Amino acid sequence: MKQNLILCVNIYILLESKIINGGVMKTKIILLVFTIILFVTGNTFSQTISITSVSKTQLCVGDEFTVDYVASGTFEDDNVFVVQLSYPNGDFSNFYNIGNNKSMNSGSIICKIPDNLSTNPNYKIRIMSSEPYLVGDVYENDLSVFAKIVPYFEPEKPGYLIGDEVKFKNLSSNASKFTWYFGTDTDISTFEGRNPPPIKYSTQGMKQLVL
Repeated sequence: MKQNLILCVNIYILLESKIINGGVMKTKIILLVFTIILFVTGNTFSQTISITSVSKTQLCVGDEFTVDYVASGTFEDDNVFVVQLSYPNGDFSNFYNIGNNKSMNSGSIICKIPDNLSTNPNYKIRIMSSEPYLVGDVYENDLSVFAKIVPYFEPEKPGYLIGDEVKFKNLSSNASKFTWYFGTDTDISTFEGRNPPPIKYSTQGMKQLVL
């Protein structure tokens, strides 16, 4: 917070006058008092900041999301609001700065989950300001962070004949649920699970699968 200092100096003089020989008046100072008053002026409004909502609470490493916040009181024109992410289980003894916004007012901040973050369902976030320095309350809802899912599969061999049993290898990582879509010209059109059973195509040509 920027402050201004105002210094006021008051001088009080007490004089004593008397007539001496020859009718001459003589005056002398019998008391001299200095008073110094120091005023400190600055922002007269208290500041508060708090997170009101987040766009999503289930995230993968590297994901972006939006944090909405409310700021009340007076902030300096060079103030920066910063969203901070805790270490696992809400530990703010260390934290990550994941998004910021140079502003004096309420608004939204686009944040990004660090790529090297470990999987944990109990991360916390909070917001702080730089001018004045202020740390807001921890947001009430947890953030769950997961490793990024990498879907990948390949057939056991590059070519098959109509009616052959086609087998696929699921080489995906960081996923626990799988849904396969094989198309309409197969004996099995969909399958739930990591490794599908062999399928047979009734037509020739390039085939598109979705996992």
